[in-house]
Amino acid sequence: MTSRKALIIGAPDKKIPGVKVDIENLEGYLKSPIGGFWRDSEITTLVSPSAIEIKRQIELLKINDYSLVFFAGHGFHSNQRGSTILHINSSETLDSLELRVGAQKHTVILDCCREAQDEQFIAKATMDSMILNYAEGQKVSALECRKYFDKAISDCAKGIVIMNSCSLDELANESETRGGYYTSSLIESANEWAKMKLMSIDLQKKYATYSTQECHDAASGKVKRLSGGRQNPNFESPRADKKFPFSVVA
Repeated sequence: MTSRKALIIGAPDKKIPGVKVDIENLEGYLKSPIGGFWRDSEITTLVSPSAIEIKRQIELLKINDYSLVFFAGHGFHSNQRGSTILHINSSETLDSLELRVGAQKHTVILDCCREAQDEQFIAKATMDSMILNYAEGQKVSALECRKYFDKAISDCAKGIVIMNSCSLDELANESETRGGYYTSSLIESANEWAKMKLMSIDLQKKYATYSTQECHDAASGKVKRLSGGRQNPNFESPRADKKFPFSVVA
């Protein structure tokens, strides 16, 4: 059995209230069948946590087969350190490189600004839409989705995937109702893929997975349109053919 653990970190404030929406949407998505049917016990959510608490939770990721870390909040790219720095609460920051520690198979999603600095953002995704039951009469099985999500993880080589909501020296946009452009676009793209896939697949005979790379690529187009080309997400991964799963229908 594949063990997995997700760590969701959000640091909302009056300027970016959409972070709360991102947290709710991602939790709901992961627990949905197409998101891999994660169990409550496999998801830890921290809101404006201390650096010590994040590091404690990061250590717990290592004992699993697969881990996912998500952050939404303020951030910037440090010219001095050459990495993205996250504002995790009102008084502390954390180098995003620390979030790269985890299981041997690990995904990091950062929905934050990456504007270069010297150191001295459609409506809210509806979770009901993830209980996919279409005119064809097909309905996904939560347990089968979990099974094949795990299989997809097992089929992948060890490594780390980094999904950034914007490129270096760019800002991450959000809306109060939609949440972050990138997070909401990832979830929206996954739902669109699942709906289309269910129109062309017989779940009695087959299943299908949608990789982190494929979902990122689809979401990137949406983000670019929403931002008028000002926000350009990027993706880093091992040089392997198979990428970690983001969605599944079974």
